[in-house]
Amino acid sequence: MVLTAHAAKRCRQRGIPEPIANLILQVGDTFDGKHGCSIVMARTTLAKVELRNEIENLGLKLKKGWESAFLVVGESNVVITVGHRTKKIKTNV
Repeated sequence: MVLTAHAAKRCRQRGIPEPIANLILQVGDTFDGKHGCSIVMARTTLAKVELRNEIENLGLKLKKGWESAFLVVGESNVVITVGHRTKKIKTNV
């Protein structure tokens, strides 16, 4: 996983460790974003359960907000930014 300087800063500011961002990238659901980007988040129940299990396998305690985190990934598979969902993200699903 490659983070931009902006994404690394947002991870620190929003309390999302890079290993958790990496897990979201691995087990999360991918949706088309605008301008050639994609949004990756654990939206389905199956993805959320898998994320929880992987967090426990890492030996970490689940923190509030990690399940609602999302990543914006650019065209070259570089994470552009990271955040928490506070509203529904509109997708074509």
